[in-house]
Amino acid sequence: MLMNTLEAQSLVQSDHPFLSRGQVAGLFGVSASTVTRWARTGMIPSIRTPGGHYRFRAEDFRDTSPGTLPGVGTESVPASGS
Repeated sequence: MLMNTLEAQSLVQSDHPFLSRGQVAGLFGVSASTVTRWARTGMIPSIRTPGGHYRFRAEDFRDTSPGTLPGVGTESVPASGS
């Protein structure tokens, strides 16, 4: 579920320096597994805990609008079959 702008700003500006996969997923309106894939492929910066969990620095998402992925430009994707 995509968070509204006020919820997202509140989350990334809170006193908590890190966000969970679920919180980042809510910012972008995607599943937690999508966030994990983005982290594994380097699309978004992440930190791994000693237990193997992903954490995300809140400050990395302060300038990000809900529903937009940081660091992703407007590259066009060719249509299949072209």
